[in-house]
Amino acid sequence: MAYVKTNEMTREEWIAGRRSYLGASETAAILGFDKYRTPLDVYLEKRGEVEPEPAGQRAEAGLRAEQMIAEWLADLYSLKIQRDNKIRIHPTLNYWRCNLDRLIVGQPNGTAVLELKTTSMENLKNWNPTAEELNPTFVHHWVQVQCQLAVTGYKWAAIGVMPADSFRGFGQPELIPIQPDQEFIGMMARRVQEFWEAHVLAGVPPEPVTADDLKILYPRSQPKTLEVDETTRTLVLKIAWMRGAKKKIEERLETIELSLKMLLTDYEAASCSGETICTYKSSRDKETFNEERFRASHPQEAEQWVRPVLDVDYIKSEHPDLYKEYLDVKPGSRSLLPKINL
Repeated sequence: MAYVKTNEMTREEWIAGRRSYLGASETAAILGFDKYRTPLDVYLEKRGEVEPEPAGQRAEAGLRAEQMIAEWLADLYSLKIQRDNKIRIHPTLNYWRCNLDRLIVGQPNGTAVLELKTTSMENLKNWNPTAEELNPTFVHHWVQVQCQLAVTGYKWAAIGVMPADSFRGFGQPELIPIQPDQEFIGMMARRVQEFWEAHVLAGVPPEPVTADDLKILYPRSQPKTLEVDETTRTLVLKIAWMRGAKKKIEERLETIELSLKMLLTDYEAASCSGETICTYKSSRDKETFNEERFRASHPQEAEQWVRPVLDVDYIKSEHPDLYKEYLDVKPGSRSLLPKINL
């Protein structure tokens, strides 16, 4: 099995090298299973026309959590889990590669791919290959794993997922076994080959699939007219009719909402027969420390409390009366929310 070692690679070298091949997440994107990236996004990155988006805080947190999840799963399921430190290369399609989060080794049915993920407890619902209604996030990861199985040739894989919520904290991770889908893998290999050879190597962008794709490919109109058929004319009529209807509905809604707001005045809710039917609550007041007024009245203190900018938190904690004196308060906005289920 061909591979490139990553032990001594810097992250910058690894990112630069990704331009020369399609990875598992990019495979999901070109197949239409990535809600954040389209085939055109992948094409532009591989052609060097745009820089890859830097990993955000969420992605960084997930990456740092991998070791904890792996150790926890090893304890829960009595598994031997190890790092791979390789870029795996498909045996016939040299430009189809993948990085594995971890490997499960020492199993009777052979070595397995282990993909590690974190997600919210709510999103974890229906993370099951046999569920009647598949979770889109799970499908995205399932496609990634099928790509990893195709490249490595391993006979099974697993997704190790740990629920993590801001308020609930961490939940116990679970292991979801994944079997290779040979029919899907065959289709995926054909699509990967077509995308790389017909688009990336040939320099021909794939068809746009979103409005953003259209803006990238056709940023300006040209002084020409396209002759279309009656089907397209009917489509234009539908758009015109729906826009007109939308405008009338919005105007009518604005009038009706104003009538209700005038009825409620300063009440934050309305009820009927004991049932709360709507709320009209204010959001929290917006408080802003008026630094300009404070500096004008207390220039000496202002200079003392610069660290390197004016330390408003220090004034708030150590001189609360002074802080309140220069606090500008704006009432929060009010939102009308119906509470009746349709």
